[in-house]
Amino acid sequence: MAEQEDLRDPSEDLLAAIRDAYDEISHLKSERTSINDKIKSTLGELEARGISKKAAQAVFRIFDLEETEQREHYDLSATVCRKALKLPQQTDLFDQRKLKAA
Repeated sequence: MAEQEDLRDPSEDLLAAIRDAYDEISHLKSERTSINDKIKSTLGELEARGISKKAAQAVFRIFDLEETEQREHYDLSATVCRKALKLPQQTDLFDQRKLKAA
């Protein structure tokens, strides 16, 4: 890690690093905007076919959990949150047997 400089008399190197960081962050933000627009468009296509965007996003997030333990923890956490909010439980939401039968 770089040593902190006296900010009352910043070096040209520090000023250049700040400018470079700004340029890089600005570029990454524009890339992120473009990617987010593509994601919205893809979800919009699903919505046009009758799929809820929020449901698709929720299931995609769960699907991206790599380990069974992470998925189980997600399921347990969701159950506890639903109980706290007095919402009905959906124990069969991701039951693989029912999905295969569909």
